[in-house]
Amino acid sequence: MATARRSIGSVVAALIATTTITAVDSIVLSSEARAQQTLRVGNTAFGPRKGQVHWAFAAADVMPLMAFFDSLTYVDAEAKLQPGLATSWQAQGNDTWIFKLRPGVRFHNGKPMDAAAVVANVEYILTDEGKTTSGGRMLNDFVITGRAIDATTVEIKTKVPQPIMDRWFALFRPMEVGAYREMGPEGFGVKPIGTGSFRVVSWTPEGIRAEAFPEAWRKPKVERLVINELPENAARLQALTSGQIDIAWSLTPDDGPRIAAAGGSVSVTPVGDVVSMGFNLIKDSPFKDVRVRRALSHGVDRESFVKNVLGGLTKSAGQPAASNIAGHVPAIRPYAYDPVRSKALLAEAGFLNGLKAKIEIVTFGDFGVAMQNMASDLARVGVELELINLTIPDFIQRFVGQKAWDGIGISTIYEPFPTADVMRALVTQSCSGRGNFICDRTIQPTIEAANVETDPAKRTALVTQIMQYYHDNALSLYLYEAIQVTGLARNVRNYKMANRAPNYHEIELAR
Repeated sequence: MATARRSIGSVVAALIATTTITAVDSIVLSSEARAQQTLRVGNTAFGPRKGQVHWAFAAADVMPLMAFFDSLTYVDAEAKLQPGLATSWQAQGNDTWIFKLRPGVRFHNGKPMDAAAVVANVEYILTDEGKTTSGGRMLNDFVITGRAIDATTVEIKTKVPQPIMDRWFALFRPMEVGAYREMGPEGFGVKPIGTGSFRVVSWTPEGIRAEAFPEAWRKPKVERLVINELPENAARLQALTSGQIDIAWSLTPDDGPRIAAAGGSVSVTPVGDVVSMGFNLIKDSPFKDVRVRRALSHGVDRESFVKNVLGGLTKSAGQPAASNIAGHVPAIRPYAYDPVRSKALLAEAGFLNGLKAKIEIVTFGDFGVAMQNMASDLARVGVELELINLTIPDFIQRFVGQKAWDGIGISTIYEPFPTADVMRALVTQSCSGRGNFICDRTIQPTIEAANVETDPAKRTALVTQIMQYYHDNALSLYLYEAIQVTGLARNVRNYKMANRAPNYHEIELAR
């Protein structure tokens, strides 16, 4: 099974990539490039909108763009909020936030990144065009206005109380709106103007070429950056181990030995996502019975999967919150693997001879292998799952409510990006979601209360109650905490990633 694995990013890229794999020879360093300290990176695929930053949400889009843009706030690896373009922030009342901006920051074209620039970006995401972007769709749920108080102070008004507005602004990455209007979406996409440590020189089908931005507030340690599209996991691994790139994103745990043999190392970053099978609670089915859901939860050997397929690099899950995000409750443990208990619960629910169920899944990387492993385990307790493969577009249309679900189970992820807070994940995994397949009316009032509770202690109590309910009632079959596996060449120093943002300004290449 392990040899059949492919990383999530690799397979998604294979599904959506519109260009062929470029010749890796194009990124081999010349002696001049080596002298100039060029950092070379292999990415899975670039989204069709390239550098249009407000569209960037998927990891394969966000990771490259954080070289060229900065967010107002950052979430670190411990889910703590850190300053970005904003140095401080404070809630005033229930519907107002005040952000103090870092003085003296400039965009790549020399224009100031000040309060007026932030307001211009707020106004953009509130336009009809802005509302269609990934970031715009999310921020429009609660942002209503932006106002410059002075050159370095911005007031943000919200439609409803938003206790984690500061965390949501990890998704707010200002672009130079004047350049966007002048260049248009396509022009800006290939020559984006942000405030990041690097500025784009060219963006072609072969990849991105960028140079250090001399006026950056976080100056990089290397002079050049090259990010190439290498959709296949094997191509990224080969480029890394042969010395043609320095960093390879979205590899697999199986790749570790080859990387080590080439003198490199592996960086494993907890993503914060919880990979799961969601039970469709809006359709009449055996999954309506909590005993059946608990039976399935006891019927899967998560620990063996994590150890044998994921190389022991992550953890099994028992709640919607991964252990590295806000809202995780350490006392809540994953369901124990107990086939005897699983069969007993099924019999108690009236399924002595087992049951059959149609499950709709996407089969990218760990996700697909995890679903196959889950189905194999459950077959041993009498549960026969018919796994129906959906294309990514079909899955998304169902997920956002544009199409109806046919199955009674869905492969899904509790995704906390960009806030690293579990309540972000429940936007889609509750009655609040457009596809709302995981809809339990009993807990929904508590979810809605937590979403607007501004008292930290009260909010924590509500979130803990929600996590316990999701576990006890097995609203999903929680499997494991997702990880990002990055391969590093032997000369790479100080590489880190948190919340899809590599620390470009700190990465060094040993000479």
